[in-house]
Amino acid sequence: MIKHGHSPTAGEYTAVSSFVDPMSNRKERTDYKTDDELTLEAVDLLMDADVPLNGLRILTNNSVIQVSGRIPRKEVKRQIETLLDSISGLTRVELDLAVDEKLKIDEAVDKE
Repeated sequence: MIKHGHSPTAGEYTAVSSFVDPMSNRKERTDYKTDDELTLEAVDLLMDADVPLNGLRILTNNSVIQVSGRIPRKEVKRQIETLLDSISGLTRVELDLAVDEKLKIDEAVDKE
């Protein structure tokens, strides 16, 4: 919509309205995932990669995933970060992980 008018400080003007009908530009988002869907995808991805999930807490809030807990080796932290970064729809990955040597011993016993 074009608007014509007069302003005491700017004189005559012609302006294009900045109003845009949101319904005319709306497209259905097919890439949107709920927090629950993102969490499930993360858990599935980590399980498929044989990441030890015992002792981990995985939460997603507003597309930000938070993983906290204890891990047996620091390489696991890098693996988790790499895997979670590959999930589309996440805006940020937050890791609060501590290496626990006892888990490393427990993991070796479990494999025997």
